[in-house]
Amino acid sequence: MLERKLSIGQEVRLTKTEADNLDYCKVKVIDFSQEEIELKVLEEGDLFSLETGLKLTIDWIDNNGLYKIEAELTSWEEGSQLILVLEVTGQLQRIQRRNYVRVPVTGEVKYRIVEYNDIKDKFKVNGLDKEFSKAAIVDISGGGLKMILEELNGLEEGTFLELKVLAPLHLDIVNGEVVRIRQEEVETGEIKYGIGVKFLDLAQFVREEIVEWVFSKQRELRKKGLI
Repeated sequence: MLERKLSIGQEVRLTKTEADNLDYCKVKVIDFSQEEIELKVLEEGDLFSLETGLKLTIDWIDNNGLYKIEAELTSWEEGSQLILVLEVTGQLQRIQRRNYVRVPVTGEVKYRIVEYNDIKDKFKVNGLDKEFSKAAIVDISGGGLKMILEELNGLEEGTFLELKVLAPLHLDIVNGEVVRIRQEEVETGEIKYGIGVKFLDLAQFVREEIVEWVFSKQRELRKKGLI
């Protein structure tokens, strides 16, 4: 099973398995089998202290979701590049896109309604002069985002959107579909609309950028004891 989801030369993420420790590093797969995985460290980040038996989790994403597998550090070689050898101790797990972790954010997104033709033609804007509207983002994940609106402005479930995420990420154009609309009371006591948007046809490198940011935000929030 592992050989169908992992490949030599693939970049993956390595974290400590313990939930309360958020150190991580970026690594590349040098070689692997069902029992052992050899990794080259690319970016140390908050690299954890190396010790034999250290419990680690390897994770990566593809078009089908987030994959993860648990392992233990058995040896390492330090030189011009750090090489890690891990013994596989767990089963490969897949977290579906809809289960991507969402983190709360304070940011902005621009959106406009588009007409979805087909997957090849992507999206066509309903009128070349259609302006983008602004909304506040309240959470985001590798699978989508949630924004808050005072008025629906023509949005309904099934509406397709062209999005520009202004903050906290800066994504030029991503496409999405409104999958959920709920009335919600915000901190001021006002009733507004919570709009759940699912990303569509998202380029793999863009999804990885979002997931990378989400993981980083999770680490920050956990260190502050907020999640």
